[in-house]
Amino acid sequence: MDIVYPNGLTSIGSYAFSGCDSIESVILPDSVSHLGWDAFGYCNGLKHLSIGKSLTFDYLPSNESNYYNFPFYHCPNLCTVTVSTDNPVYHSYNNCVIDTYSKVLVMGTGESVIPSNETVLSIGDYAFADLLSLKSIVIPDNIVNVCPHAFYNCAGLETLTIGKGVKKIEKDAFYGCSSLTTIYYNAINADDLVDIVYSNPEDTASDYYTVPNNAFYYSGSQENGLTIFFGDEVERIPGFLFGSPNNDPPTGGSENVVILIT
Repeated sequence: MDIVYPNGLTSIGSYAFSGCDSIESVILPDSVSHLGWDAFGYCNGLKHLSIGKSLTFDYLPSNESNYYNFPFYHCPNLCTVTVSTDNPVYHSYNNCVIDTYSKVLVMGTGESVIPSNETVLSIGDYAFADLLSLKSIVIPDNIVNVCPHAFYNCAGLETLTIGKGVKKIEKDAFYGCSSLTTIYYNAINADDLVDIVYSNPEDTASDYYTVPNNAFYYSGSQENGLTIFFGDEVERIPGFLFGSPNNDPPTGGSENVVILIT
């Protein structure tokens, strides 16, 4: 499917092209400033994306976190993405879309290489979600936070490296990464993988309890097992990292887990 946009187009509504598997490339003109929810969602054939100078993603509140209105959700074979150098909010680098001022990586592809410098500090909500083409990813030492659902259901991901600087791995960050066979864990002193639940959600001084955030639930290859290498600078292995208090298999998915502390 080839799309020829009209002159002066500024907005594409929710679900406008959702599920159009024949779309392989989307080039958004500079005039487009808004895309609705799932405007190009579930486009299984989409491989290449170019974002013009005017587009920004809406930032919407949810019950669990803040997340971007993601118009390209579940495009599992997306390979390349670029952003116009005239866009005042985002820039692209190595097939990553980065919020220039908040330093959040808001969107990745199956061929992304996360920058190993201070231009990015967090991997955003759903940034890599459902990317079946993603086989290996290195989260470099400059990354501090892996946000909820960042790599949700990346079922083709086989090798994961977690850098030294990672402090928080949030809810469902790697949920459903069911092909993982190797994890290189180097985070020096990450927080426990738990969520805080307050008895009064509007009062952070109220009583609270913690629950596991299931960051790696249903991850790990059942067929080939999972090997976890801990780096020699790791000072603390955080609580609930790969386990569960409910006697579920480690990481939820793989029943053959080998742990190596180097």
